[in-house]
Amino acid sequence: MLDVDSRSQPYEVSTLTAAGVLDHLRDTEHKRRAADRSTLRLALQYCRVHQVADVEEAATWGDHERGSAAECDDRLGNEGTPMIRAGVAPAFGAALGVSTGSGMRLLSNALDIKYRFPLIHAQVEELRVQLWKARQVAELTWNLSVEACAFIDSELASRAQGFGMVTLERKIAIAIAKFHPELLPDAEDVAKAGWDVKLDHPQPGGPAATASTSDIRATGDTLGFTRFYELVRTVATAMGKLGDTDTFEQRKSKAIGIIADPDELLALLERAENAPEDPEVDSTSEESATKARPRPKSARVAGSLRKPGRINLNLNLNAADLAALDAETGEHHVVGEVEKLGPITLAKIREWLTTSGATITPVINRPIDLNRTEARDLHDPPGWMREQVILRDKHCVFPWCERDARSCDLDHIEPYDHGDEHTRPPPGQTRADGLAPVCRTHHLCKTFYGWSYRRLPDGSYRWKDPHGHIYIVDPETGTTDLG
Repeated sequence: MLDVDSRSQPYEVSTLTAAGVLDHLRDTEHKRRAADRSTLRLALQYCRVHQVADVEEAATWGDHERGSAAECDDRLGNEGTPMIRAGVAPAFGAALGVSTGSGMRLLSNALDIKYRFPLIHAQVEELRVQLWKARQVAELTWNLSVEACAFIDSELASRAQGFGMVTLERKIAIAIAKFHPELLPDAEDVAKAGWDVKLDHPQPGGPAATASTSDIRATGDTLGFTRFYELVRTVATAMGKLGDTDTFEQRKSKAIGIIADPDELLALLERAENAPEDPEVDSTSEESATKARPRPKSARVAGSLRKPGRINLNLNLNAADLAALDAETGEHHVVGEVEKLGPITLAKIREWLTTSGATITPVINRPIDLNRTEARDLHDPPGWMREQVILRDKHCVFPWCERDARSCDLDHIEPYDHGDEHTRPPPGQTRADGLAPVCRTHHLCKTFYGWSYRRLPDGSYRWKDPHGHIYIVDPETGTTDLG
C-alpha cells in the first residue's frame, strides 16, 4: 500500500519497520497540523471579509445555541473579538460538509483563538499545538473575561510543545478562582445536581454477563466519599490480615458488602486487631501511598464508625485574603486550592469543617525545602524526601504524561543496588535528585520495554524510546520532541 509523505515522496507502508512507522507517523501528524492551520486561516479570512461594526448587523447564535454558555441572541464573536455579518455561516458550514451549527462553532473558535489567545494562536501557526486543543481552550473559556483568557494564554503558551487536557482544565480552574470567584459557588451547585448512586446489573446473554458481578456508580460529596473510601481500604486490609487471598482491589469491592452490615463490620475489625500486617499492600503502589501514616487500631476504627472520620486535605490559601476576610460580605470570594481537587471557596471549606469532621491543613508557606540534598542508605525514601520530589515535579515525568505525582511510583532513576549476601548496598543511593515520580504504566516502560531516562542538571528529564527517539520533559513547561 503506497502513501505519500510531506515531501510528496511515495513510500510503501507494508515495508516499514517499527522505527519507520514512528517516523512517518510524525510526518503525518505534521501534515495534519498544517492542514488544520490552513482551515483556521481560511476561517479567519472568511470572518475578515464579513466583518461588521454595527451590532444590529452581527451574526448571533440564533437557533444554534451553544448551550448554557450562551443565549440565542449572543453574538458569534466573544468579548474582545470582531463581529461578523449575520447570515454568512451557513455557506461556510456547507463548504466544509458540516452543519450550520458546526460551521458557526468553528468560526467562533477561530475568532477566540486569534484575538483572545494570541500566544496559543502563534503556536498553532508554528505547528507546535494542534488546532483541536486550541479549540478546546476556546470552548471551555466561553464565559470568561478577556483578563482571565490572557492569564490562561500566558500559562499554557509557556509549555514547550503544547499541553494536555489535565493541564488545560487546571489552568482554567485557577483562572476562574483568580478572576471569577463568583462562579465557583454556582459550579458547586451545578455539580451537586448530578449527585446520585446507581446500581447496574449485567444484561443476560451479554459477552461479559455474570450474575455474580454488578456495577455501582456514585457521584457525591468529596469529603463524605473520602471518608467512605478510607473505611473500604481499612476493611480490605483487615480481610487480608485474616487470610483472604483475593487481591487488595477485589477485597475493596467485597468490603462494601461487609460495611452494609454493621455487626459483621465490627466483628471483622475486632478479629483483625492482633492479626499480622497484610503483606500484599505494596508501599510503592497508589493504593498504599498513605501506608506509612500511622493507622488506628481496629477497635478505634470501630469506635470511629459512630463519629466522623478524620480526613486530611492540603489547602493552598492566600494568607492576606484570609486575614482580610469580612465574614458578613462574601466568603465565597475567598478562594483556596485543595491539592488534587482544585479551587474551592472558603464557604465550602467552612461547610466541610463543620459537618464532616475533616482536618484542613493550610499550606501557606510550605515547610518542605525543595533544595535539600541529604542522601539515605535505605531503598525507601523518608517522608520528607518523598514530599520534596512530589512538590518538585508535580506529575509523572514521562513524555506528555500528566498523572498526579502522588499517584505515581517514586522511581530510582539509576536502579537501586541492593548488594548481595556478601556485600552491603552502596551508601547514599536514595536522594531527591536521584528519584522521580513515574506512574505505574510508564515505570513498566522503563523496566521492561526498552525506555530509559535521566535527570538533567536543570531539573528536566531526557527520555529515549526503544527506537532511539529523544524527548525532553520539563515538569513546568512540558515535553519537547527532539526526534
